[in-house]
Amino acid sequence: FSSVTDNVSNVDTKELEGNVDEILKDTDIPELQPNYLQGQLDAVKDDATAAGKDVLTKPEDFDKIVSDLGDKLTARSEKIQNSVDEDKIAEAVAQNTDLSQAEADKATKNIVDGLNQATSETSKQIENAKQTLDETSADLKKTVEDVRVQTEQATQTASKVSIWGCVALILTMIVTSIAGITGSRVAS
Repeated sequence: FSSVTDNVSNVDTKELEGNVDEILKDTDIPELQPNYLQGQLDAVKDDATAAGKDVLTKPEDFDKIVSDLGDKLTARSEKIQNSVDEDKIAEAVAQNTDLSQAEADKATKNIVDGLNQATSETSKQIENAKQTLDETSADLKKTVEDVRVQTEQATQTASKVSIWGCVALILTMIVTSIAGITGSRVAS
């Protein structure tokens, strides 16, 4: 699960933050706030960490935990991709600036382009995290199956050794008994 979170890095929103802070600072639209995308990436890391802890405490639920995490990552990526609403941005620009219509349209386009670029990068990172999760899950399942097969083989080998050890003890007991009987006849 750490390999999932390792693939999630910060998205560069510096340029976007400058535009959004200036124009959209008074809006109540969470998706338009500069820290929204970073918050989504932080949530991905938190989700992956929580899933890792769940697997450690409930390994029998591994498939469900991985599936749930994959669903969360997909839902979060889709939410981010659908978060850019040009109409809301245009409305916020009109309300929070003294720009002319042409300037407001240009500012809106710049903000939308910046948000689209940042959301695209964020979604890409989340999709990469999901792909890493799928690959790690498959590798882990294979490893668990290999360990199960090796454990089964070791158990069978130990069983055979135990049977032959028992046969050796019985043969030793028979030889010792015969030697004792022979020894007592010779001594008499």
